[in-house]
Amino acid sequence: MKLFQLTVIMVCWLGLVASVLAGSLVGIVSSPEVMPIGKILDNPKAFHLQSVQLEGTVRGVEVLKPHEPYQPGDPCFGAHVFNLDDATGTMRIGVLGHRLNCGSAIGKEQPEVHDGDRVRVEVRIQAPGTYIDKMTSPFPIEKSSLQAIAIRIRHLNE
Repeated sequence: MKLFQLTVIMVCWLGLVASVLAGSLVGIVSSPEVMPIGKILDNPKAFHLQSVQLEGTVRGVEVLKPHEPYQPGDPCFGAHVFNLDDATGTMRIGVLGHRLNCGSAIGKEQPEVHDGDRVRVEVRIQAPGTYIDKMTSPFPIEKSSLQAIAIRIRHLNE
């Protein structure tokens, strides 16, 4: 075989291998497993600033009311919190509301979840520790409890 033919065969082979590997990685990255709440509660620092999937039943939905006049650090319109229960524990989930127009009502202020709903929630975990919240103060603040901020909520059909 000529050098050109060998080069073409080698490039095609490498392309095929790269495609298979990329497809495998996309499957791994795009389908994260559901994490038991108890595992996060046992060691929150291991999950600090990670996105994880949780699944459970919604309890105790509470709407957070913005203050008048609106100040940086206040809850946005549409912000709410709820408890998510699974067989291993309970976690308080925060939903930030509509942040693009934070200080103004736009008509979508009602929570998208209700008590008893079965949901899968992608959350960002914030472990207890000392942090600086630039929206409210330039000084470090001690956060003594685990925070889970909702990124995406999907209702499950049963």
